[in-house]
Amino acid sequence: TMWREGLQRGKTIGHENFDRLISFETKRLLIVTGVPSSGKSEFIDEMVVRLNVRYGWKAAFFSPENLPMKYHASKIIEKLTGKKLSEIKTVLYGSGAANTCIARLMISDGADPKKMIMFDSKEALHDQRERYSGDARYYRQWELCQITNPEHIKTEEEAFKDADLLVALSKPGPDTIKPEWIKLMADKAIVFVCANPVPEIYPYKAKEAGAYIVATGRGDFPNQVNNSVCFPAILKGTLLVSARKITDEMAICAAHSIADFAEERGISVDNIMPNMLESALFPKVAADVAMQAIKDGVAIKNLTWEEVYQQAKKDIDKAHEMSNLLQEKGLIPEFPEEIIRKVVAEVVNDVRK
Repeated sequence: TMWREGLQRGKTIGHENFDRLISFETKRLLIVTGVPSSGKSEFIDEMVVRLNVRYGWKAAFFSPENLPMKYHASKIIEKLTGKKLSEIKTVLYGSGAANTCIARLMISDGADPKKMIMFDSKEALHDQRERYSGDARYYRQWELCQITNPEHIKTEEEAFKDADLLVALSKPGPDTIKPEWIKLMADKAIVFVCANPVPEIYPYKAKEAGAYIVATGRGDFPNQVNNSVCFPAILKGTLLVSARKITDEMAICAAHSIADFAEERGISVDNIMPNMLESALFPKVAADVAMQAIKDGVAIKNLTWEEVYQQAKKDIDKAHEMSNLLQEKGLIPEFPEEIIRKVVAEVVNDVRK
């Protein structure tokens, strides 16, 4: 209620009324979600600072669009193919919050926007798309219209020709992305098809069409692109130094940290990123993100890398111990195998029909 009242009334609420809004007993942890990072108002900054300093809460401004896991995946391009981010041609299929965020992070980290082409449900984005030019709701899309696709390419056939990377976050497949388009891509093409529950093209189809590396959002295929590998560590590092917000630089830092961890433990075309069970990843990323927050000037607490790492590791280990104990005691029951068998049988029967 506090957040809703403050956000809706914005400037009219006044900082002088802020203390009244939070003068009640509540939990010590507050995470604000669901607000675009573009909403960098004085009210948000004031709220987080006061919660941390005056009231002793561990609070942070967090927006889902700051999740860089899918962007991390693009960092393995140079590791496995020798192609530099600044040199690759990228097709982004889908122009919603996820892909516009990925495009922004890639450009901030060195990708050439002139070599990027983004599609919505109609055609490619470019600076003559009237749908976006006069509508403030689509400011992110309009920003990309102005700096990407300078040749005004409109069709998939033109866009996919010699492309090095495809990042698809659009509608579920399996025929959203055509094998014929994949065949047009460059050697050692990397394909991320992340729609759920069915990717835009099945991995085996993409491989048959010439893709070198294929990643999806599903855990039953190789190379699952999973934000849960990313956001726990970002939030942990953010909260431990009481950062007021999560900057793009912190998100990019997390992507680099995850990529470095993956490279150190070994990567291959079917194993390009860590998974949730690799617990050593999280304290490392948390510490790296915390240091970036300090560097960006948004952290209230000035901790060392080792202090953040050890605290994060301690908390994560404790959570794992509690979870294991609850499972051993039967308080977290195992998922009934009969339900799995029933679902598998139903799917098999549907396919055979």
